[in-house]
Amino acid sequence: MGTELSTRSLSILAYAVQKSSTVRSLTITGSGIGDAGCESVGKLLQHTQSLTSVDLSDNGIGEEGALKLARGLVLNDRIQSMYLAFNCIGPRGIYTLSKAFARMTQLTDIELSHNPLGDEGVQAFCSAMRAAPHGTRLKALHVNDCNIRHEGALLLADLMRELGTFSKLYITDNDIDDEGARALMALAESPGKEVFMLSAVSTPHMEPVDAALPAPEGLTEKQRSKLDEPDLEELLLDTLMLSIR
Repeated sequence: MGTELSTRSLSILAYAVQKSSTVRSLTITGSGIGDAGCESVGKLLQHTQSLTSVDLSDNGIGEEGALKLARGLVLNDRIQSMYLAFNCIGPRGIYTLSKAFARMTQLTDIELSHNPLGDEGVQAFCSAMRAAPHGTRLKALHVNDCNIRHEGALLLADLMRELGTFSKLYITDNDIDDEGARALMALAESPGKEVFMLSAVSTPHMEPVDAALPAPEGLTEKQRSKLDEPDLEELLLDTLMLSIR
């Protein structure tokens, strides 16, 4: 989809998908659902177990929208592919989303390209993946143009080395220094590992829906203090409490 959806239209669509037991793929791209629309999508993801692929790229989701999506995803154990490119999701947004990703045991492909994650966001993602309570089946991660630098590159190289299933990393258009690049390319020489750092195909011009959103802020001190030992129960308990009310 590429047409802007009203909140009412999105609610109707979410209700229809939720009632169906046969819909496997949901694609709502460039539709301006924003923070408000993520309320309906989050509830849909929470109550629908038939979906295996969800594409919400280019929707101006932002940090608050990411939290609402995370509350839906943390109770969904069927989704295999999640696409969230071009959504102005920064460190705080991916900090929360990663807690949901870590509980999604069927998730194999995550697209986060063109979001300002930065090294802090990458650290939050890697910490959550390592702490996944039932392990992870992550195979491919797309983080092209995500403001990743030296530390983020090294963290992703370490994660890819540690997770046997993690076999493909797309990390083009990031300001990675020589040491980070060498670490990634050395990893790419390992059997079954592929790292894509350069591309001959230019990114198509897009008018981003998130242009009016404020620049994402870094992690809070409280969030930074939990990076080494992420509290994955926090998001789950918060979501369950909201469901009871």
